[in-house]
Amino acid sequence: MSILAFKAALIGGGARANQFRVTLNFPTFVNGTNAATKSQFLCEAASIPGQSIGIAPLMYRGRPIKLAGERTFDNWQVTCINDTDFGIHNAMESWMQSINSKSENSGLVNPLVYTTSMQVEQLDRNGVVLKKYTFQDAWPINISPIQLSFSDNDNVERFSVEFAYSWFEAEAYSGGAVILSTPLGTI
Repeated sequence: MSILAFKAALIGGGARANQFRVTLNFPTFVNGTNAATKSQFLCEAASIPGQSIGIAPLMYRGRPIKLAGERTFDNWQVTCINDTDFGIHNAMESWMQSINSKSENSGLVNPLVYTTSMQVEQLDRNGVVLKKYTFQDAWPINISPIQLSFSDNDNVERFSVEFAYSWFEAEAYSGGAVILSTPLGTI
């Protein structure tokens, strides 16, 4: 295989890991409008979701037959830059407080109320969406600590948020039009 054939096969010069946009949506009970807007700028790291299909072994005359099991989805994590109003951090803390109060051990129990959808979009170098993942029924399960240190000069604070979600939907784009969509219930 020649270098020219390799370059021809690498459509668009390859997807770039630094070309993405995150949209954090907050439930209505969280005052997160400003945080949602900021998330497209201050979410400095995210991932395209991981997934796996389990194995359901079945024994037949002493031999295992491996059958497809159930699909599971890895938790999704974003890393955010912290600004001095703690906008995204405060919204995440408020959301988690509503789900389970720190002092009362009570909170929201209806997932239709405390979950929402989140998105990560893979962009090309011109800002055009190549693929979009929408995480359904998402809620924060972990906010990382923010490390503080007298010796940590010339750095801006960062923190990560881990989300659980029920499933994701994926849409692939070409020239601005959806060419592949995988909503719930389709193959």
